[in-house]
Amino acid sequence: MHPDTPSTNQSIFGIFISFFFIFIVSIIIVGVIVYTRQSARINTHLTQDLPALTELKTIQLTNWYSEQMSNAATLSNAFVVENHSAFSRVHQEMSRKMIRSWLEDKNKAFQYKNIMLVDHAGTILVAASPSSVTGPLFSSSITEALQKGKALFVDLHLDETGKFPGCEIIVPLFGSGVPAGALIFQIDPNRALYPLVSKWPVTSMSPDSFLVRSAGDESILLSASKLEKDAVPFKPLSSTSAIKAALACGGGTEGEDRSKVPIIAVALPVPNTPWMLVALIKKGEMYAPVRAVIGHALMLIGSLSAVAGLLWYRQRSTILREMIRLNEEANSLELRYRYLTKYANDIILLTDDALNIVEANDRALETYGYSNSELLRMNLLQLHAEGAAALAREHLNRLSVHDGIAFDTIHRSYARSDFPVEVSIRQAMVEGEALCFCVIRDITERKAAAERILKLNYELESKVADRTKQLEAVNRELELTNKELEAFSYSVSHDLRAPLRSIDGFSLALIEDYEHLLDGKARDYLQRVRAATQHMARLIDDMLRLSHVARAGMRFETVSLSDIAAEVVRGLRELYPERKVDSVIDGDIIVCADSALLRILFENLIGNAWKFTSLNSAALVKTGFEYCGGERVFYVRDNGIGFNMKYAKKIFQPFMRFHSMKEFPGTGIGLATAERVVRRHHGRIWVESTEGQGTAVFFTLEEKEHGKERDTAC
Repeated sequence: MHPDTPSTNQSIFGIFISFFFIFIVSIIIVGVIVYTRQSARINTHLTQDLPALTELKTIQLTNWYSEQMSNAATLSNAFVVENHSAFSRVHQEMSRKMIRSWLEDKNKAFQYKNIMLVDHAGTILVAASPSSVTGPLFSSSITEALQKGKALFVDLHLDETGKFPGCEIIVPLFGSGVPAGALIFQIDPNRALYPLVSKWPVTSMSPDSFLVRSAGDESILLSASKLEKDAVPFKPLSSTSAIKAALACGGGTEGEDRSKVPIIAVALPVPNTPWMLVALIKKGEMYAPVRAVIGHALMLIGSLSAVAGLLWYRQRSTILREMIRLNEEANSLELRYRYLTKYANDIILLTDDALNIVEANDRALETYGYSNSELLRMNLLQLHAEGAAALAREHLNRLSVHDGIAFDTIHRSYARSDFPVEVSIRQAMVEGEALCFCVIRDITERKAAAERILKLNYELESKVADRTKQLEAVNRELELTNKELEAFSYSVSHDLRAPLRSIDGFSLALIEDYEHLLDGKARDYLQRVRAATQHMARLIDDMLRLSHVARAGMRFETVSLSDIAAEVVRGLRELYPERKVDSVIDGDIIVCADSALLRILFENLIGNAWKFTSLNSAALVKTGFEYCGGERVFYVRDNGIGFNMKYAKKIFQPFMRFHSMKEFPGTGIGLATAERVVRRHHGRIWVESTEGQGTAVFFTLEEKEHGKERDTAC
């Protein structure tokens, strides 16, 4: 559906045209203001900023000249101090090597083209870069520097090839007050000077700048020019009228170049040098931003005008097409409505406010078995089965209060067969007439399915009750069996302990009372009997403990594993005071578990670590936890003897031992007991070990939340 009508579109278009003209006028006003301000700013640049910036540039060049002269003087002084003895023996090969090394180091540090040591006649003695020695050595300049006794700057010139520019600083050297030679510092203008000439201190303007040197009535170009493209460096400059005027007045002036393009030129001397700095800029470049803004504004105005004209041209045809489209949509909606109601799976009836049927779909005719003409002569209440019409009338009376109602009832077909239905009715006003839209769904299959579900639920509840009784009986039998097994275990342990105590006691009596009658071999046999009986007693205790761990009830509470581990370590230190073992225990390891079982767990794990580090003089036992995949994994790690990981699957089996009783005493029940404790906490336990480096036992415990119970809540 499209709520916009052609008249609405016309109104919207008129508003758009009004805003368009206001926008165009605003752009023109803004353009005039921008042009005026930009013109004023450009004039300020041309009359004030360019000379000021040119003067700032000459100061930079003066500083560069002073810095180069200062660097040359400093390096010459350093040369005399550091190479005095070598300079006096410069004709010796060793001395020349020392001087060349010094020159190479300074040449690289100060980025000169070359540094040369010459004698008073101009003969090269040593050079930092012999391969780059080109051109004359200016013997007259060297003589002048030696006569004056101070540094001499040789102005910009071309080398003997006529291709590469250069300049030098000659610093005289004296020995005992007598001229001994000079240091010549060759400077590459392309790297050290020309970039400074062309680079400007601000980005708002970038004029063409170059150096010239007066030679009589002519001016020699010393660096390349972007605007004077025909000018050749180190040749007389064929200046434009503006350049001539600028050089003549020593300031700034306006004029034209050879192409008759208006320019402004500024020429200022560079103090302490024979140079003049010339800066040129085309006026057109300064006005380019203004022209660009005006051009963009004109393009925008033209584009918007074209768009407005096109929209105005297309408006009437658009309105006509909109009317045709709305009419087609109305026809399409009506066709879709008829298709929807005709072929819907549900029964669809349209009635008046008295519930007389005025329209019915094909599904209604098929279900009720009436013809279309017969159904249109009936009332909705006539479709109900006997006894259902009265209840349906009560539901239908609610239509006066509610816009829509839904209820279940029984309908009857032409063939007198009754079937359950779900009725949904909603009132609507159509062209001033109150109509009821009825959707009726046959729910015979749903009712049958509900009845089957009720029957299955009843059967399932019966089976659950029977199975519950069976499980209760099995549980009672298991409890009785466990009690009998526990009583049997204690009875067996008592019956086994009695003869073991007798054997151990009589063996001790023989050793003590008849020691003088027994030889060493007999006493050894009796000691072995005693050791075996005591080992058997410990084995019985460990088996009873393993049985108790597997069957004991569990009481979950908040437990500190750190405190339990610390108590176990403290007990081991008291039991084995001669052992020196470093124990590291993470703090605040809190879990919800059975504290008695966890004590048994740590007694076995830390006890094993204590036992198997007995051969290590720097024994270490660490207890802590780490997170792995969001799960807390606890560990007991030692640096003991370790074992081969191929036996890792067997290590939790009862009585499994990898060492003899003489090496490490024990029953082989400890890790089996630890595995039972972890399993009862619904956790996992495993080991990682390396022979000769130690063992780590890892385990997890089911993380319980406070308030959730198994045997007892935490």
